[in-house]
Amino acid sequence: MSNKISKKMAEIDDILIKIESGEIPLEEVFEKYKEAISKAEKL
Repeated sequence: MSNKISKKMAEIDDILIKIESGEIPLEEVFEKYKEAISKAEKL
């Protein structure tokens, strides 16, 4: 379980770096964030 969490945290770090550098537009991030929350609520 913790391996899975560590992997996801690394993915999140990568995404945050891309957002900060302007590589990913904030609108896209917001949509993905909403999707992630709805998936998490279903768990």
